[in-house]
Amino acid sequence: MEEPLEIEGWKRISILGSGAFGVVALWQHAGSGDYIAIKKCKFRTSGHLSDRQKQRWENEVQIMKTLNCPNIVSFKLLPPHLEAVLLKYNPTRLPLLSMEYCRKGNLRHVLNQAKNSSGLGESDVRTVLADVTQAVSYLHKQNITHRDIKPENIVLQHCNTRPGDVIYKLIDLGYAKELSDSVVSFVGTLHYLAPEIMKTENYDFSVDYWSLGVVAFEVICGVLPFLPLYTPMERFSFIERKKPEHICIYQLHSGSVMYSSELLKENHISTCLKQNIESWLRHVLQFHPTQRRANFPDNSNVFDCLLNILDKKIVTVFSVHTLEFYSYEINESILISTLKDWIARDTKVQKSDQILLSSLGFFDIKDDKYVVDILAKVRLVTTSGAL
Repeated sequence: MEEPLEIEGWKRISILGSGAFGVVALWQHAGSGDYIAIKKCKFRTSGHLSDRQKQRWENEVQIMKTLNCPNIVSFKLLPPHLEAVLLKYNPTRLPLLSMEYCRKGNLRHVLNQAKNSSGLGESDVRTVLADVTQAVSYLHKQNITHRDIKPENIVLQHCNTRPGDVIYKLIDLGYAKELSDSVVSFVGTLHYLAPEIMKTENYDFSVDYWSLGVVAFEVICGVLPFLPLYTPMERFSFIERKKPEHICIYQLHSGSVMYSSELLKENHISTCLKQNIESWLRHVLQFHPTQRRANFPDNSNVFDCLLNILDKKIVTVFSVHTLEFYSYEINESILISTLKDWIARDTKVQKSDQILLSSLGFFDIKDDKYVVDILAKVRLVTTSGAL
């Protein structure tokens, strides 16, 4: 018997998604307008599921109830009358999972847009990676490894206090596991799986580092880093042979396979951010987990290192004379004079030829002013370039 589409003021609006075992339906209350997303097992009997799959389902519900992080989709209590009726139409007797509804879709939909074929803009890259990093870091502090980090599991929620009115949240903890030591099981989505899972070896929390690195590359470049059109086994054979510094494997039109230690040139981030991210990727995309889980030279961990990179202030200059962009990392102590020196060094436009512009016209900015104090107010231009 099919469950009713309306239950005491609640109406099932749509099916948000369907996976191997579960289906997520969107319900709305006619009076308040409140939404709730409800995940239930799609089968008519629990006999379709193995004991391990049943345990995985129950584990996801229990984990979701304990989490409290703005970058992870939150658990929502079901109204008692709605829950009571839905349970009558739940033959598997597996628990229902009720969550907040994130109405702006997922990151995969964003990446699939034509304008993002070479990755997102720098501002969006910073926001996405910071939000996802905060989510995974929170899970690891709770001794939980996600094991299935991918764009499909990163959703967008409206938030009018954030840049672009969006906050990114991690979902689908169906493969998440509390890890006290190491485990062996083949779970996750193939393009984002760490090598040790592909090899069905013991693994630990560092598998999330690899997946986060693959997502970061894809967000920046618009494509996956490792031969996305190859079969999983073909792709793995090349990954297995890569050097520690390699973060990308791609195929030329000639058919030759190339290894690279850099991001693809087709991206929309500044050189400063690109170089810092590349250094971070060389760490998290290490083939061997022992190297991947090690701290960075400054003793920061994977999450803190990336968050520090994303928090850096960067000024980008476009030179009309050379038709090139130049970027500079700044802090609260950098003076206009210092910035002009850097621009003169790289563009060959002398400091005396560099002029500060506002949207209203020309005005003079003293060299002893701090860059961060005027950055939001002016654009720095030269007689042959612009900031």
